Amino acid sequence: MTAHLEIISAQKNYKNFKAVDNVHLSINKGEFVTILGPSGSGKTTLLKLIAGFESLNNGAILLDGQEITKKKAYDRNIGMVFQNYALFPHMTIFDNIAYPLQLRKVPKQEIKEQVYKALQMVRLEGFDSRFPSQLSGGQQQRVALARAIVFNPPLLLLDEPLGALDKNLRQQMQFEIKHIQEKLGITTVNVTHDQEEALTMSDRICVMNHGRVEQMDTPERLYNCPQSKFVSSFIGEINWFHGEIIHSESGLSIVKLLNGQVVRMKAEQTLKENSAVLIAIRPENIHVVHEGSAYTHKYHVKVMGKTYIGDSFRVEAMTDTNERISIKLPYAATKEMAVGDQLEVGWNTADASLIPDDEAKNDAVS
Repeated sequence: MTAHLEIISAQKNYKNFKAVDNVHLSINKGEFVTILGPSGSGKTTLLKLIAGFESLNNGAILLDGQEITKKKAYDRNIGMVFQNYALFPHMTIFDNIAYPLQLRKVPKQEIKEQVYKALQMVRLEGFDSRFPSQLSGGQQQRVALARAIVFNPPLLLLDEPLGALDKNLRQQMQFEIKHIQEKLGITTVNVTHDQEEALTMSDRICVMNHGRVEQMDTPERLYNCPQSKFVSSFIGEINWFHGEIIHSESGLSIVKLLNGQVVRMKAEQTLKENSAVLIAIRPENIHVVHEGSAYTHKYHVKVMGKTYIGDSFRVEAMTDTNERISIKLPYAATKEMAVGDQLEVGWNTADASLIPDDEAKNDAVS
Protein backbone atom coordinates (compact mmCIF):
# COMPACT_ATOMS: atom_id res chain seq x y z
CA MET A 1 0.00 0.00 0.00
CA THR A 2 1.35 3.43 -0.98
CA ALA A 3 1.67 5.79 1.97
CA HIS A 4 -0.84 8.66 2.05
CA LEU A 5 1.46 10.74 4.26
CA GLU A 6 5.18 10.08 4.08
CA ILE A 7 7.90 11.76 6.12
CA ILE A 8 11.40 11.11 4.85
CA SER A 9 14.57 11.80 6.88
CA ALA A 10 12.93 14.75 8.62
CA GLN A 11 15.23 16.94 10.66
CA LYS A 12 14.55 20.15 12.53
CA ASN A 13 17.26 21.99 14.45
CA TYR A 14 17.01 24.93 16.82
CA LYS A 15 20.60 26.21 17.01
CA ASN A 16 22.50 23.14 18.31
CA PHE A 17 19.39 21.27 19.48
CA LYS A 18 17.88 18.54 17.27
CA ALA A 19 14.14 18.73 17.97
CA VAL A 20 13.39 16.18 15.22
CA ASP A 21 16.25 13.87 14.33
CA ASN A 22 16.11 11.88 11.08
CA VAL A 23 12.47 10.75 11.40
CA HIS A 24 10.89 8.40 8.85
CA LEU A 25 7.12 7.78 8.93
CA SER A 26 4.68 6.22 6.48
CA ILE A 27 0.97 6.62 7.22
CA ASN A 28 -1.72 4.90 5.16
CA LYS A 29 -4.91 6.48 3.86
CA GLY A 30 -7.66 6.50 6.47
CA GLU A 31 -5.29 5.52 9.26
CA PHE A 32 -5.40 7.10 12.73
CA VAL A 33 -1.82 7.48 13.97
CA THR A 34 -0.85 9.00 17.31
CA ILE A 35 2.55 10.53 17.95
CA LEU A 36 3.18 9.85 21.61
CA GLY A 37 6.00 11.02 23.85
CA PRO A 38 6.99 13.08 26.88
CA SER A 39 7.57 16.83 26.84
CA GLY A 40 10.56 17.66 24.68
CA SER A 41 10.39 14.43 22.67
CA GLY A 42 9.78 16.28 19.38
CA LYS A 43 6.17 15.21 18.82
CA THR A 44 4.68 18.73 18.60
CA THR A 45 7.55 19.95 16.41
CA LEU A 46 6.91 17.05 14.03
CA LEU A 47 3.22 17.99 13.84
CA LYS A 48 4.14 21.61 13.08
CA LEU A 49 6.43 20.41 10.29
CA ILE A 50 3.57 18.43 8.75
CA ALA A 51 1.21 21.41 9.11
CA GLY A 52 3.71 23.84 7.60
CA PHE A 53 4.07 26.00 10.72
CA GLU A 54 7.77 25.07 10.86
CA SER A 55 10.19 24.36 8.02
CA LEU A 56 12.51 21.36 7.69
CA ASN A 57 16.29 21.69 7.83
CA ASN A 58 16.56 18.39 5.97
CA GLY A 59 14.20 15.79 4.57
CA ALA A 60 10.87 15.81 2.78
CA ILE A 61 7.12 15.50 3.42
CA LEU A 62 4.79 13.95 0.85
CA LEU A 63 0.99 14.01 0.96
CA ASP A 64 -0.85 11.71 -1.42
CA GLY A 65 2.34 11.35 -3.46
CA GLN A 66 2.90 15.11 -3.85
CA GLU A 67 5.77 16.84 -2.06
CA ILE A 68 4.52 19.61 0.23
CA THR A 69 7.83 20.32 2.01
CA LYS A 70 8.10 23.91 0.81
CA LYS A 71 4.41 24.75 0.65
CA LYS A 72 3.05 27.36 3.04
CA ALA A 73 0.62 26.15 5.71
CA TYR A 74 -2.43 27.69 3.99
CA ASP A 75 -1.55 25.96 0.71
CA ARG A 76 -1.39 22.45 2.20
CA ASN A 77 -5.19 22.16 2.62
CA ILE A 78 -4.81 20.36 5.95
CA GLY A 79 -7.43 20.40 8.73
CA MET A 80 -6.20 21.05 12.24
CA VAL A 81 -7.65 21.02 15.76
CA PHE A 82 -5.71 22.84 18.48
CA GLN A 83 -5.68 22.21 22.23
CA ASN A 84 -7.09 25.68 22.94
CA TYR A 85 -9.70 25.30 20.13
CA ALA A 86 -8.65 28.63 18.51
CA LEU A 87 -12.25 29.63 17.81
CA PHE A 88 -13.08 33.22 16.85
CA PRO A 89 -14.92 34.62 19.92
CA HIS A 90 -16.73 37.37 17.96
CA MET A 91 -18.16 34.93 15.40
CA THR A 92 -21.18 32.66 15.75
CA ILE A 93 -20.69 28.89 15.64
CA PHE A 94 -22.01 28.92 12.07
CA ASP A 95 -19.48 31.55 10.99
CA ASN A 96 -16.62 29.78 12.79
CA ILE A 97 -17.30 26.57 10.90
CA ALA A 98 -17.98 28.41 7.63
CA TYR A 99 -14.69 30.33 7.76
CA PRO A 100 -12.51 27.76 5.90
CA LEU A 101 -15.15 27.50 3.17
CA GLN A 102 -15.36 31.28 2.81
CA LEU A 103 -11.58 31.46 2.40
CA ARG A 104 -11.90 28.93 -0.43
CA LYS A 105 -14.67 31.07 -2.03
CA VAL A 106 -17.24 28.30 -1.86
CA PRO A 107 -20.76 29.46 -2.97
CA LYS A 108 -23.02 30.61 -0.12
CA GLN A 109 -25.64 27.89 -0.55
CA GLU A 110 -22.99 25.19 -0.53
CA ILE A 111 -21.42 26.75 2.58
CA LYS A 112 -24.77 26.58 4.34
CA GLU A 113 -25.25 22.92 3.39
CA GLN A 114 -21.73 21.92 4.43
CA VAL A 115 -21.86 23.77 7.76
CA TYR A 116 -25.17 22.17 8.77
CA LYS A 117 -23.87 18.78 7.68
CA ALA A 118 -20.77 19.28 9.89
CA LEU A 119 -22.93 20.46 12.82
CA GLN A 120 -25.01 17.31 12.50
CA MET A 121 -21.91 15.13 12.45
CA VAL A 122 -20.62 16.61 15.73
CA ARG A 123 -24.13 16.60 17.28
CA LEU A 124 -24.50 20.37 17.60
CA GLU A 125 -27.65 20.96 15.56
CA GLY A 126 -29.37 24.14 16.77
CA PHE A 127 -26.15 25.70 18.09
CA ASP A 128 -25.35 27.61 14.89
CA SER A 129 -26.37 31.06 16.19
CA ARG A 130 -24.53 30.81 19.52
CA PHE A 131 -21.08 32.18 20.32
CA PRO A 132 -18.13 30.14 21.63
CA SER A 133 -18.44 31.70 25.12
CA GLN A 134 -21.93 30.21 25.39
CA LEU A 135 -20.62 26.65 24.92
CA SER A 136 -18.97 24.18 27.26
CA GLY A 137 -15.39 22.99 26.68
CA GLY A 138 -16.57 19.77 25.07
CA GLN A 139 -18.97 21.65 22.77
CA GLN A 140 -16.21 24.07 21.75
CA GLN A 141 -14.01 21.10 20.92
CA ARG A 142 -16.74 19.72 18.67
CA VAL A 143 -16.97 23.08 16.88
CA ALA A 144 -13.21 23.08 16.35
CA LEU A 145 -13.45 19.56 14.91
CA ALA A 146 -16.34 20.56 12.63
CA ARG A 147 -14.34 23.54 11.33
CA ALA A 148 -11.34 21.27 10.65
CA ILE A 149 -13.32 18.74 8.59
CA VAL A 150 -15.94 20.92 6.88
CA PHE A 151 -13.81 21.47 3.73
CA ASN A 152 -13.05 17.75 3.38
CA PRO A 153 -9.26 17.94 3.86
CA PRO A 154 -7.03 15.00 2.86
CA LEU A 155 -5.36 15.06 6.28
CA LEU A 156 -6.49 15.95 9.81
CA LEU A 157 -3.99 16.99 12.49
CA LEU A 158 -4.91 16.96 16.19
CA ASP A 159 -2.62 18.84 18.58
CA GLU A 160 -3.36 17.64 22.14
CA PRO A 161 -7.07 18.11 21.33
CA LEU A 162 -8.40 16.75 24.62
CA GLY A 163 -5.82 18.19 27.02
CA ALA A 164 -8.12 20.91 28.40
CA LEU A 165 -11.03 18.58 29.20
CA ASP A 166 -11.74 16.71 32.44
CA LYS A 167 -11.23 12.95 32.49
CA ASN A 168 -14.83 11.79 31.91
CA LEU A 169 -15.40 14.25 29.07
CA ARG A 170 -12.00 13.42 27.60
CA GLN A 171 -12.89 9.71 27.45
CA GLN A 172 -16.25 10.51 25.82
CA MET A 173 -14.58 12.74 23.21
CA GLN A 174 -12.02 10.04 22.41
CA PHE A 175 -14.78 7.76 21.16
CA GLU A 176 -16.60 10.58 19.36
CA ILE A 177 -13.50 11.75 17.46
CA LYS A 178 -12.58 8.19 16.55
CA HIS A 179 -16.14 7.49 15.33
CA ILE A 180 -16.17 10.61 13.12
CA GLN A 181 -12.68 9.84 11.79
CA GLU A 182 -13.71 6.31 10.83
CA LYS A 183 -16.97 7.51 9.26
CA LEU A 184 -15.14 10.06 7.10
CA GLY A 185 -12.18 7.77 6.41
CA ILE A 186 -9.85 10.72 6.89
CA THR A 187 -6.14 10.18 7.50
CA THR A 188 -5.44 11.54 10.98
CA VAL A 189 -2.30 12.34 12.96
CA ASN A 190 -2.85 12.97 16.66
CA VAL A 191 -0.25 14.30 19.12
CA THR A 192 -0.52 13.54 22.82
CA HIS A 193 1.47 12.65 25.93
CA ASP A 194 -1.51 10.67 27.29
CA GLN A 195 -0.83 6.92 26.95
CA GLU A 196 -4.45 5.91 27.58
CA GLU A 197 -5.68 8.27 24.86
CA ALA A 198 -3.14 6.87 22.41
CA LEU A 199 -4.02 3.24 23.17
CA THR A 200 -7.77 3.92 22.92
CA MET A 201 -7.90 5.92 19.69
CA SER A 202 -5.05 4.77 17.46
CA ASP A 203 -4.58 2.27 14.68
CA ARG A 204 -0.84 2.70 15.22
CA ILE A 205 1.25 4.66 17.70
CA CYS A 206 4.59 6.33 17.02
CA VAL A 207 6.56 6.65 20.28
CA MET A 208 9.13 9.46 20.20
CA ASN A 209 12.01 10.23 22.54
CA HIS A 210 14.73 12.88 22.15
CA GLY A 211 13.57 13.70 18.62
CA ARG A 212 13.72 10.12 17.36
CA VAL A 213 11.19 7.36 16.75
CA GLU A 214 11.66 4.65 19.39
CA GLN A 215 8.97 2.32 18.01
CA MET A 216 5.95 2.53 15.72
CA ASP A 217 3.41 -0.23 16.11
CA THR A 218 -0.18 -1.16 16.91
CA PRO A 219 -1.37 -0.36 20.46
CA GLU A 220 -1.45 -4.07 21.32
CA ARG A 221 2.12 -4.72 20.17
CA LEU A 222 3.49 -1.58 21.82
CA TYR A 223 1.98 -2.68 25.12
CA ASN A 224 2.77 -6.37 24.90
CA CYS A 225 5.99 -6.34 22.82
CA PRO A 226 7.96 -3.16 23.59
CA GLN A 227 11.30 -3.01 21.79
CA SER A 228 13.20 -0.66 24.09
CA LYS A 229 13.52 0.16 27.77
CA PHE A 230 11.99 3.59 27.17
CA VAL A 231 8.89 2.24 25.38
CA SER A 232 8.33 -0.47 27.99
CA SER A 233 8.36 2.08 30.82
CA PHE A 234 6.55 4.94 29.06
CA ILE A 235 3.47 2.92 28.14
CA GLY A 236 1.87 1.37 31.22
CA GLU A 237 3.57 -0.15 34.26
CA ILE A 238 6.44 -2.57 33.77
CA ASN A 239 8.76 -4.92 35.67
CA TRP A 240 12.30 -5.63 34.57
CA PHE A 241 14.31 -8.75 35.30
CA HIS A 242 18.01 -8.27 34.54
CA GLY A 243 19.93 -10.88 32.63
CA GLU A 244 22.64 -11.67 30.10
CA ILE A 245 22.47 -13.34 26.70
CA ILE A 246 24.19 -16.74 26.82
CA HIS A 247 23.33 -17.77 23.28
CA SER A 248 21.26 -16.31 20.45
CA GLU A 249 20.20 -18.12 17.27
CA SER A 250 17.31 -18.16 14.77
CA GLY A 251 15.13 -15.72 16.69
CA LEU A 252 15.65 -17.53 20.00
CA SER A 253 17.72 -16.17 22.89
CA ILE A 254 18.88 -18.01 25.98
CA VAL A 255 19.16 -15.65 28.94
CA LYS A 256 20.75 -16.15 32.35
CA LEU A 257 18.95 -14.18 35.07
CA LEU A 258 20.42 -12.73 38.26
CA ASN A 259 19.06 -15.63 40.34
CA GLY A 260 20.75 -18.16 38.07
CA GLN A 261 17.62 -19.25 36.21
CA VAL A 262 17.95 -19.75 32.47
CA VAL A 263 15.17 -18.39 30.27
CA ARG A 264 14.54 -19.26 26.62
CA MET A 265 12.72 -16.48 24.80
CA LYS A 266 11.82 -15.33 21.32
CA ALA A 267 13.89 -12.32 20.32
CA GLU A 268 12.39 -9.82 17.86
CA GLN A 269 15.69 -7.99 17.47
CA THR A 270 19.30 -9.06 17.16
CA LEU A 271 20.93 -9.35 20.58
CA LYS A 272 24.62 -10.18 20.91
CA GLU A 273 25.93 -12.91 23.17
CA ASN A 274 27.20 -11.66 26.56
CA SER A 275 25.14 -8.47 26.21
CA ALA A 276 23.02 -7.22 29.11
CA VAL A 277 19.27 -7.51 28.58
CA LEU A 278 15.99 -6.94 30.38
CA ILE A 279 12.99 -9.22 30.49
CA ALA A 280 10.03 -6.84 30.59
CA ILE A 281 6.76 -8.10 32.01
CA ARG A 282 3.54 -6.30 32.97
CA PRO A 283 2.29 -6.44 36.60
CA GLU A 284 -0.90 -8.26 35.57
CA ASN A 285 1.17 -11.08 34.04
CA ILE A 286 2.87 -12.02 37.32
CA HIS A 287 0.80 -14.37 39.50
CA VAL A 288 0.88 -15.93 42.95
CA VAL A 289 1.87 -19.58 42.63
CA HIS A 290 -0.65 -22.07 44.01
CA GLU A 291 -0.55 -25.84 44.08
CA GLY A 292 -0.90 -27.10 40.54
CA SER A 293 0.03 -23.74 38.97
CA ALA A 294 2.09 -24.11 35.80
CA TYR A 295 4.47 -21.22 35.12
CA THR A 296 7.70 -21.35 33.14
CA HIS A 297 9.52 -19.30 35.80
CA LYS A 298 9.03 -18.79 39.52
CA TYR A 299 10.47 -16.36 42.08
CA HIS A 300 10.43 -16.15 45.86
CA VAL A 301 9.55 -12.61 46.92
CA LYS A 302 8.90 -10.61 50.06
CA VAL A 303 5.84 -8.31 50.23
CA MET A 304 6.92 -4.69 50.74
CA GLY A 305 3.51 -3.03 50.46
CA LYS A 306 0.11 -3.12 48.80
CA THR A 307 -2.08 -0.34 47.42
CA TYR A 308 -5.78 -0.38 46.55
CA ILE A 309 -6.29 0.81 42.94
CA GLY A 310 -10.04 0.30 42.46
CA ASP A 311 -10.44 -2.93 40.52
CA SER A 312 -7.44 -4.63 42.15
CA PHE A 313 -4.45 -4.23 44.45
CA ARG A 314 -0.91 -3.30 43.43
CA VAL A 315 1.51 -5.38 45.48
CA GLU A 316 5.11 -4.20 45.74
CA ALA A 317 7.57 -7.01 46.38
CA MET A 318 11.31 -7.67 46.53
CA THR A 319 12.96 -10.69 44.95
CA ASP A 320 15.78 -12.63 46.59
CA THR A 321 18.14 -10.85 44.16
CA ASN A 322 16.95 -7.41 45.40
CA GLU A 323 14.91 -6.60 42.30
CA ARG A 324 11.77 -4.65 43.19
CA ILE A 325 8.66 -5.74 41.27
CA SER A 326 5.02 -4.70 41.09
CA ILE A 327 2.21 -7.24 40.84
CA LYS A 328 -1.43 -6.51 40.03
CA LEU A 329 -3.72 -8.91 41.88
CA PRO A 330 -7.48 -9.21 42.48
CA TYR A 331 -8.80 -8.37 45.95
CA ALA A 332 -9.43 -12.03 46.88
CA ALA A 333 -5.77 -12.91 46.28
CA THR A 334 -4.53 -10.17 48.64
CA LYS A 335 -7.13 -10.32 51.41
CA GLU A 336 -4.85 -12.14 53.87
CA MET A 337 -1.61 -10.71 52.48
CA ALA A 338 0.53 -8.50 54.74
CA VAL A 339 3.81 -6.62 54.53
CA GLY A 340 6.68 -8.99 55.26
CA ASP A 341 4.93 -12.09 53.89
CA GLN A 342 6.99 -14.47 51.78
CA LEU A 343 5.38 -15.49 48.48
CA GLU A 344 6.18 -17.52 45.43
CA VAL A 345 5.19 -15.81 42.20
CA GLY A 346 5.33 -17.07 38.65
CA TRP A 347 5.24 -15.84 35.06
CA ASN A 348 5.39 -17.27 31.55
CA THR A 349 7.92 -16.32 28.89
CA ALA A 350 5.06 -15.92 26.39
CA ASP A 351 3.86 -12.92 28.44
CA ALA A 352 7.26 -11.18 28.53
CA SER A 353 9.46 -9.22 26.12
CA LEU A 354 13.23 -9.34 25.70
CA ILE A 355 14.86 -5.93 25.23
CA PRO A 356 18.44 -4.64 25.32
CA ASP A 357 19.64 -3.00 28.53
CA ASP A 358 21.72 -0.18 27.07
CA GLU A 359 22.36 1.35 30.47
CA ALA A 360 23.98 -1.74 31.98
CA LYS A 361 27.50 -3.07 31.73
CA ASN A 362 27.98 -6.30 29.85
CA ASP A 363 29.34 -7.99 32.97
CA ALA A 364 26.18 -7.31 34.98
CA VAL A 365 25.47 -11.04 35.41
CA SER A 366 28.28 -13.30 36.57
